[in-house]
Amino acid sequence: SLLASQYPEGYYPIISCGHTVDSLGYANDLLEALDQPHGFYFAHESGETYKRSSTFRSPALFNAISRARQLSLPPVIIAVGGGVNGNCIGLIAALTNSHFIEVPTTPMHFNDATTSAKKAFSLVDVQTDTILSKNILGAFYIPELVFSPIASFTTLHFASVAAAVGEGCKTMNMLGNSLLTGSSDYADVAGGSE
Repeated sequence: SLLASQYPEGYYPIISCGHTVDSLGYANDLLEALDQPHGFYFAHESGETYKRSSTFRSPALFNAISRARQLSLPPVIIAVGGGVNGNCIGLIAALTNSHFIEVPTTPMHFNDATTSAKKAFSLVDVQTDTILSKNILGAFYIPELVFSPIASFTTLHFASVAAAVGEGCKTMNMLGNSLLTGSSDYADVAGGSE
């Protein structure tokens, strides 16, 4: 109902998720619940080594964005799942000037969605599945909405929660130092002086 009120003339939902969320059915349930006459479902490989352009270089994905515009409907890209999906499909949203919503199902993605505007691909050697450089190609793009089904967090291993707490502490340290000491520390944090 929130999206229907935001887009009274309709919209074109594009749901993106990794195979883990796809197998659980979360993303498909969301696409059905949105009850739009048009839409697209994009499932992809999960994991850090799939945080690369080749995973998201789908003609069907870009055709869906183009189709939305042909129908004069705003393309609304919705990232359901973990941080890799949120980062990568968020970059696609940025590059195509599409509306962007994040539905994190992990605390790490929740942290990224709510405290970081960074959306990026990594440089990965596809022959060896080795990450050569993380987040090397990206953009800053803030989601218009973050909707977090917190109940999904109860299904996670403790290590996932601990990693997200560590990531959150790092982010808060960067912002805290940026606010307290200004440009001398973390000068490259966008918006740090705010």
